Amino acid sequence: MRLDARFHSDVLGRLSRVADHLHALRDELVTVCAVADRAVGEGVQADAFRSGARPIATECVRGVDTASSALDTIVDRARRGAEQIVDTDRELAARGRADTDERTGTEAT
Repeated sequence: MRLDARFHSDVLGRLSRVADHLHALRDELVTVCAVADRAVGEGVQADAFRSGARPIATECVRGVDTASSALDTIVDRARRGAEQIVDTDRELAARGRADTDERTGTEAT
């Protein structure tokens, strides 16, 4: 069981790093949108650019948000799974000690 717990811990750490990258990507996309918005200027051409670029940027941010939310859910479930493994490992160890104590006639400590 301990090997599984280490595996889950490693996976959890890696998923957390991916989530951090996704959050940073979202922040970068928002910044790029703001910079592009300021750089475009005014007038008909700027309005035409914004009308095309804004929906694309919004969809990119929405996609990153969706992926980030899904990854947060996966990380949360992986964390709970790792906690269950640790709890199960402790319970099995306690049962093993109790069984040993029962066979040897000693009391559990």
